[in-house]
Amino acid sequence: MIGGSLASRAERALKWSALTTIARFGLQLGAQVALARMLGPENFGVYGIGMTILTFAAFLAGGGDWDWRRNTDPAWQDFFRKFGAYSPWNVGNAATNSNGEKFAAIDYWADDKRTCEHNGVFWLPVVYAGFSWDNLQQKPPGTTNIPRRGGKFLWEQLHALSKLGADSIYVAMFDEIDEGTAIFKVTSAPPKQGHFVGYEGLPSDWYLRLVGEGGRLLKQRLPVPSEIPIQP
Repeated sequence: MIGGSLASRAERALKWSALTTIARFGLQLGAQVALARMLGPENFGVYGIGMTILTFAAFLAGGGDWDWRRNTDPAWQDFFRKFGAYSPWNVGNAATNSNGEKFAAIDYWADDKRTCEHNGVFWLPVVYAGFSWDNLQQKPPGTTNIPRRGGKFLWEQLHALSKLGADSIYVAMFDEIDEGTAIFKVTSAPPKQGHFVGYEGLPSDWYLRLVGEGGRLLKQRLPVPSEIPIQP
């Protein structure tokens, strides 16, 4: 993670991280040994843009703003095409329907997919189960909450990606407590001294199971139904 770094500092940090990773695992430059077995060369994930491409062979996966296509800067337009994969960060990007329910804003996904594919970049969409950073931002309880709606908020995103033919996703995030997106096990009986956003009384492993089921269907290119097919 290099978001917020100065360009020169970010470039040095990226190169140092890459070189130390190669040294630690004994990888030879140019060898067909991949850290993640993707497309052959060594792989590195980068969040926060502001650096130049490494001079040796690397599969570079980047991530940034959800509205990345609106950036008309020619330098950016040239730069993103150098990525092997791009993952637009959609966490917190939500809309409200006529019933007052919040849902993830995903109308732009089809265009993202087309743009990436047209430029030979692997599209890796971000999904999330819900959101809240009331505590992180010291806001009144419920001010920033995007309710999970029992898992429907997440499942709607998986259903939409299934219709787009996606078979790979970035789930945000396994253990992100500060922004209320975590999917790992949490208690349904937190301390009462503070405000906590839980899993609405559902089993602690519910979101692990949802991600597992959705991932299974996407990987096998099976349709993800509009309704959740498993029970809590």
